[in-house]
Amino acid sequence: MDQRIDLSPSHLAAVDRPRRIIDQMDAATPRDLYGIDMDEWLRLRFHHADLDGTQIDGFWWDISNSEEAYALYETPSRPLLHDPPLQKWRDAGIDYVGTLLEETRRRDLEVFWSHRVGPVDPAQPWAEIPLDHPGRRNYLKQEHPDWVQKCWWWQGLYDLSSAGLRQHKVDVLREHLQCYPFDGIQLDFSRHQPCLPLGRQWQLRDEGTTFVRMIREMMMEVGREQERPILLAVKVPETVAGCAIDGLDVARWARELLVDIFVIGSRTITVDVADFRRITAGTPIKVAATHDAHHSTDGYCSPSLDVFLGVFSNFWAQGADFVTVFNWPTAPEEEYTRLGSVGDVIAGTYEQHTEAMYLVGGAASMRGRAKTFVAERRGGFPWTDDGCFYCRNDDRPLPRELPNHGAGVEILVFIWDADAVSSPGGELQIVLWAAASADKIEARLGGALLAEVARDPDWKDAQIYGDKPQLPAGNVPNYVVDPEQQLLMLRFRLPPGVVVVGKNTVRLRLLERSAYRPRMRGTAIVVEKTEVQLAPHA
Repeated sequence: MDQRIDLSPSHLAAVDRPRRIIDQMDAATPRDLYGIDMDEWLRLRFHHADLDGTQIDGFWWDISNSEEAYALYETPSRPLLHDPPLQKWRDAGIDYVGTLLEETRRRDLEVFWSHRVGPVDPAQPWAEIPLDHPGRRNYLKQEHPDWVQKCWWWQGLYDLSSAGLRQHKVDVLREHLQCYPFDGIQLDFSRHQPCLPLGRQWQLRDEGTTFVRMIREMMMEVGREQERPILLAVKVPETVAGCAIDGLDVARWARELLVDIFVIGSRTITVDVADFRRITAGTPIKVAATHDAHHSTDGYCSPSLDVFLGVFSNFWAQGADFVTVFNWPTAPEEEYTRLGSVGDVIAGTYEQHTEAMYLVGGAASMRGRAKTFVAERRGGFPWTDDGCFYCRNDDRPLPRELPNHGAGVEILVFIWDADAVSSPGGELQIVLWAAASADKIEARLGGALLAEVARDPDWKDAQIYGDKPQLPAGNVPNYVVDPEQQLLMLRFRLPPGVVVVGKNTVRLRLLERSAYRPRMRGTAIVVEKTEVQLAPHA
């Protein structure tokens, strides 16, 4: 029997706080700047938030990636996280966690602690060592093998069906709230999967619900002690059906008011806000959509501003209450390099992230701008297992083979933004691998035959792999253009009125193909990217 939790007026008011952009950030990124002058570090962390006109309304800090085993502050319950650069701050009397919270609050921004539900294990002491190095062995997992399930991660990931693990997590998060007055906690189920035994996730869904209920009840208890509301957000897969695959009974969580905010998606641009609106109907629960810049959707790490505007305008048009950005750069590229960071930087690609902070926090600020809407790609995420849904993007349409015998393929591009659809003009751009400059391709949008207006047989894209191994998301510095790469880019004019709100069906067909190139693996042309590029309004 579902039992709905009673929420106080002050709690409901906190749920209703105005939010445009919430920045979820791994506080340690980039790691090579840990231990620098704290004032310099804070200027980097809050650079975008301090810009005049920014739309950032809060930070949800992912501060520790193994907090069950190690602490960032003095506590009798766990040993300190052994990190020499971090120790420099401790030795200088700097409370790293407290400083982050105070600086966020000083800017009148919301501040959450973001908890990784299933983290991989850092080295102790911290060092740049391979993921399979014995130095990453987690003492807590050795002492409590019943807290762990065997899976892709060599030490196993935490198993929420273990009552002992659930209680330990509750105790650790209670300690955070007793030490630091965070406005809330986010349970991040994207870090990492599975969190319930593979093959039995839905069967064990009540164990996951028990965990969420325990966290909720603990937070409300602490809130009563401190006489303030403390909110609970959960970051979950982008569809209700996808949540079920991973054993997350989000419909029940909504019915019982176990959570205040659903943050849906992560490394995807295709979310189903309507599905979550359905299960939250009649509740005060907010629905937010998120974009991950680091573990990006395949092929679109640091894309153009037009792509960002297409993604976020779709989020808002579907009815999101607010948006979150995950591991976006917090400052322009020159600020990182000035401080000596050589971390995850693609040269010349941060400018659009900065400009987006003025725009993506609402539909009105993006109205009339050029926008690009793309068909999503599969693959590229190393932090999960077969049999899981979250972050894998296994059901996305691209890459897609284009048959030699002339049969057509259909590729959906979602455009929910009515303002974009009313654009005075636009183009369809496709990128093909294993195609030659003389190959003839027919393109239609809906039923309309499109006229080709440009082709480039020397197109380059470092995030398309052809017959080479695919790079996992997050390998940012490794995207380097191959000068020998040969892709075919085609652009087609979009007549007025052909683009519709909702599902746009792109139909491609090979009409004529030139001689087979034996150096290519296989014989089929592969559709690698499909983009609807809509012009700005006058």
